[in-house]
Amino acid sequence: YKGVIASCIQIDKLTNVIFANMHLPAGEGKKEERCKLWSKFLQIYQANNIKNDYMFVFGDQNWRTLNTLSVDNILKAIKKQEYKTILNNDELIQMRQNDNTGSTAQCLSNFFEAPITFPPTYKYILNSDEYQTEKDKEVRRPSYTDRILISTLSNNLEILQYSAMIIIICILSVLAIYHFIIKRRIRKVNIQQVSSIDLSGTQSNPENTVTNN
Repeated sequence: YKGVIASCIQIDKLTNVIFANMHLPAGEGKKEERCKLWSKFLQIYQANNIKNDYMFVFGDQNWRTLNTLSVDNILKAIKKQEYKTILNNDELIQMRQNDNTGSTAQCLSNFFEAPITFPPTYKYILNSDEYQTEKDKEVRRPSYTDRILISTLSNNLEILQYSAMIIIICILSVLAIYHFIIKRRIRKVNIQQVSSIDLSGTQSNPENTVTNN
């Protein structure tokens, strides 16, 4: 099941922050499907006129390392911590840099990602810190599938850290995490609404929550 669940949080009655957890189709040949669902997600939010000053879109977006880089060369780059070699062949980065006329590249032009300085988050062998590079004779290139993209027109956001962490060793991929500061005096936090989006086209009714003073 693929989709998005998002929360809109209001800070100080002035700043709206959207956190959207996104899961996109997996597989090296599913780029177009990933692009279409990204576009549909943004279309749904724009259609509902949800105001936001900051939007964080994170989760298993399943972007892959392009087949222009072999598994052996990827593993060598990881061992040497030469992550730029892998990122130069990253599907999402290359699409945003080279496909400026595409609809998805255009909608993603309002988003940015902090520099990546950690190894690929996909895909680990169970109970191991080694990568699973093949399954059923299918090549699996270590990839940055777990990403965090940000959209904002403000200059009040300071990214302190963009990294990845393994919470439980037996999981199949690791989590990408941000530490950040929104430079504004916070008096109270009010969670305005939580909505769930099924990217097949169905949106659940927003649910109001209790204000925390």
